[in-house]
Amino acid sequence: MTMSLDKQRKVLEELLRAGWLTRERFDAIMMAADSSPRNPEKLLEFGGMLGHLERCGEHVIDTIRMAKLANRRLNLGWSRRRWREEHEALTRQLTAKRRREQDDLAFDTGWLEDILGPARKNVNISIFASSMDLVREGEVQGHCIPTYVDQFRMGRIGGLSLVLDGTRWTVTIKPPIAGGKATVYKLNGRRNSTPSVATRRRILRALGPRVVDTREAVPATRHAPRTETYVWEYCLPKHLL
Repeated sequence: MTMSLDKQRKVLEELLRAGWLTRERFDAIMMAADSSPRNPEKLLEFGGMLGHLERCGEHVIDTIRMAKLANRRLNLGWSRRRWREEHEALTRQLTAKRRREQDDLAFDTGWLEDILGPARKNVNISIFASSMDLVREGEVQGHCIPTYVDQFRMGRIGGLSLVLDGTRWTVTIKPPIAGGKATVYKLNGRRNSTPSVATRRRILRALGPRVVDTREAVPATRHAPRTETYVWEYCLPKHLL
């Protein structure tokens, strides 16, 4: 499938409007295109692969975001292993940079403390109240949470560490909208390990009834991607091809 870059962008915009693509993934694809000038013809193929790689546990969206912060060029044709290596390298680079800057920025944690309420008394929870809290968490856990400092500072997300059965988990949470419930954005262990379904449920219960899990479900399909060359062959409306 060969398309001009302009047509690929239009396809992605229509998929976004139709609900086939989330805003977060759409923005990540566009950001990746800007950082990958050598292979723009792979934009649509990369869009199809992005969801697959994320479901496989590769934090590609975070890698794209960090690459922009570090002014690092990307290659849309990278393998799954290369995306993982880039994520680890950028995490180390940007965490060290944040540590050197030592500008400890305070966050508004009032809404998160209110949401958790009495739940904090029942489990070992530490709320991230400053940018240095994020640096320390990133250094202990080996993941990229220090690079989220702007989102924390602007109140788009809050976060905490939680210890369950001796294992430390990092939880980022989106604040409630119009009096609703807060939602879990990311939940990771050391080096971005993911909890089992049972552990995830226990963590959600520990956070209390005002925090809900909106993790994206993976729909069952007989056309599930089997290789890293998967393209949206089956999910693209035919009039877009």
